[in-house]
Amino acid sequence: MAYFGDIGVYISEHITELILTGLIMPFIYDILKEALKTIVYRIKEKVKTMQSGRIHKSVPYIEFKTRNGEIRVIIPPDLPQENFEKFMDEVRNAIKSIKLNPEIKYENYIIERHENTLKVKVKTIFQDGQE
Repeated sequence: MAYFGDIGVYISEHITELILTGLIMPFIYDILKEALKTIVYRIKEKVKTMQSGRIHKSVPYIEFKTRNGEIRVIIPPDLPQENFEKFMDEVRNAIKSIKLNPEIKYENYIIERHENTLKVKVKTIFQDGQE
């Protein structure tokens, strides 16, 4: 679980929309994945945060902005760098499965790893709070 003190990488609404609709070109998506991998693993190596007087490694997350909300992807702290691209492919499929409701003023989703596999699960912020 990412905390407020952890480090986020923000993806614009336009890029998120291209992913949601499947219109992002494969080579552009591959460049995006590679850039995110570099950023995420540099954050994990170099950035530490202090919380309640204790120093801990930051948990990077990626936040995809949407027209009426956001989708937060928690990067597992123990995810090996060689599995990042497969994990992000699962994230892309999860993002595409989300059906945004224009009637709701602001929707928040969390995507996180499912039980130490590369599979991910999507839940609303409300569902996450109930766990």
